Amino acid sequence: MLLTLQGRLDMVRLIVECKKDRKTLVRSAVVAADKGHEEVALYWLNVLDAGRKKGSTQGYPYHVVIPAAERGLMKVVGRVLAQESRTLHLVNHNKTPLAMACKSNQLERVAQLIAMGPTGGHGADVPCACH
Repeated sequence: MLLTLQGRLDMVRLIVECKKDRKTLVRSAVVAADKGHEEVALYWLNVLDAGRKKGSTQGYPYHVVIPAAERGLMKVVGRVLAQESRTLHLVNHNKTPLAMACKSNQLERVAQLIAMGPTGGHGADVPCACH
């Protein structure tokens, strides 16, 4: 049975009401990004943001940027980069956002990631397996 976006968001809200521990919320954001559900991943990030001190980046699920880049969820990528621009250079299990965009053969995403760089457009490190 396929759920509409509203149905998925309703399920997300129900889970949040029942179990609000940070570890579950982080895992849920990563799984949503990995499955390509951008609005659901953004919702989880909103819930996580609501539970943090203003301006604090401690415990932020930066690794969500890797599956988000692979799936083309550029709103999620932009959101995470707004919290911490160095996330663009994150390596998790030998994966980087740029390498995953290259692997999925999405040249537009690769260009976006390079342009999103932390130093005003210098972008991600260019070396990756996309040559």
